[in-house]
Amino acid sequence: MHFKKLTLTTILVILSLSYSIGQNLTNKPSVTEKLDSLYQFKVYNLFGDQISIDLKGANDKQKNKSLEHNVPVKIYYSLKSKGTRSRNIEKWVYPTQLSDRLDQSEDDLDLLGLNNLDLAVQKTLNKKDSLIKKIDFRQFDEKGVQTRISYISDSLDNAVDTIFFNHATSNPNSYLAVYAFINYANRPADRPRIRYQITELQALLNAQFHLLKGKTIDKINKQLSNAKRTEIGKYLPKITLADSLGKKSSLSGVKGHYTLIDFWATWCGYCRVEHPNLIDMHNKYPNLKIISVSLDETKSIPLWKQAILNDGINKWPQYIASYDDAKQYLNINAIPANFLLDAEGRIIDFNLRGEKLEIELKKIFKY
Repeated sequence: MHFKKLTLTTILVILSLSYSIGQNLTNKPSVTEKLDSLYQFKVYNLFGDQISIDLKGANDKQKNKSLEHNVPVKIYYSLKSKGTRSRNIEKWVYPTQLSDRLDQSEDDLDLLGLNNLDLAVQKTLNKKDSLIKKIDFRQFDEKGVQTRISYISDSLDNAVDTIFFNHATSNPNSYLAVYAFINYANRPADRPRIRYQITELQALLNAQFHLLKGKTIDKINKQLSNAKRTEIGKYLPKITLADSLGKKSSLSGVKGHYTLIDFWATWCGYCRVEHPNLIDMHNKYPNLKIISVSLDETKSIPLWKQAILNDGINKWPQYIASYDDAKQYLNINAIPANFLLDAEGRIIDFNLRGEKLEIELKKIFKY
């Protein structure tokens, strides 16, 4: 009964409030801060990529040619005041406002909407801890507790998806909607829509942003185009690899076996946590070929070789590849990531880990 109460009351309240939060909250940043009082200053675009910018000449289009000056950017910084603690601040501004002072038009709807959207998402996700505390741990075993925690996480993620989708569809031809669309398309992290709902996303993009032109929209279209190259049923595109001796090879010739190609890096904790499961699958399904591809930088090759031994994954081929190549040709924007291929080299599915991977392998090998 306790679980039902949690489900029908608390979770549904979150879902019902998720959209209204985004509409009603006001997160007006302070109008002006002096640049020389700031530190840890970072600038990010709508895609969440950190970008370089000449702050003193931010409104000079020649100095910042890569910027679209009508497209908002998110800034993070700490503000130092004499005799007080530093304050961490994040807000959306236009690049032309990043000159000597962070002047901001407080009545700009796009900027207010972006700040409120971020706040709505954060407030929704922040509810997780309080909801977990409401679980009566005495009533459930460990598996039951984990099931309920997973349910809470999934419900909150669904609420966040609702926020992003509503903003993407109710604010046509605005960069508020573009930002919401980008986040919606790349969620959830392990099964992003940009891999599974390409046609639907392209239709939404065309309908909502047909009046917008420029590098940001071009980049979204390019991402969708890249995603089409790695759809289920397609052959995996070529990517250049190097083994531990530096010998070059390509993934394009993977045929003859069902193959799992796993992308990881020595610094990726989530990747390495999955290695024991890969070893189990390797031992349980001898007809499954596993190939590990590290996206470590060249300078980390000694660490890569040591991690292979430490994690016990030297039972199958190990390669290293460029992160830029993986992103450009295979649409890998984050790791851990993997592709499961059939014996002809066609993509069966992506990002299968843990229990999901074994369920798929049981279907293939019938045991």
